[in-house]
Amino acid sequence: MFTGIEILHYAHGTIKQQLPLTNGVAQGTRMRWHSNGVMESIGSYSNGMRTGYWRTWNSDGGKNKEGTFVKGKPEGEQIFWHTNGLKSVIWHFSSGHPNGLMRSFYDNGRKKQEGVYTNNLKHGKWQNWNKTGQLNKIAEFQMGKLIKELSHKNIKLNITSVYNSSQTKKF
Repeated sequence: MFTGIEILHYAHGTIKQQLPLTNGVAQGTRMRWHSNGVMESIGSYSNGMRTGYWRTWNSDGGKNKEGTFVKGKPEGEQIFWHTNGLKSVIWHFSSGHPNGLMRSFYDNGRKKQEGVYTNNLKHGKWQNWNKTGQLNKIAEFQMGKLIKELSHKNIKLNITSVYNSSQTKKF
């Protein structure tokens, strides 16, 4: 088994990857580049599994993804970006599965969706917005099962009814 640094190159000669190996198993910081020489990713391995903080970039150098890994699985906050540099998704993982708040965004920066995962299942209130920022859907989940859903039209009616009933009670 090989122990040392494995270095791979693209056909045109630029470096593609640098990976430390111990007895043939990835161990240490791996660096990878796009064919144009721009850094593609950097992160560490321990006993052949991703560990610690990992970052990836697009071929133009813009951020792509970042987050922490434990024993090869995503852990904690994971962030993804659109190619225009604005955040696409921010979510939380536990033991490799979504667990906690998830927020996604359109490429114009406006919020697209927000909700919570509990043990890899949608749970509680989830909201969706359109590209202009208008709320267009609210859904309620109970451990992955859809309990109720209101569309844009129903949301307006429901909000109006609540407003009218609260106005009536006040006067």
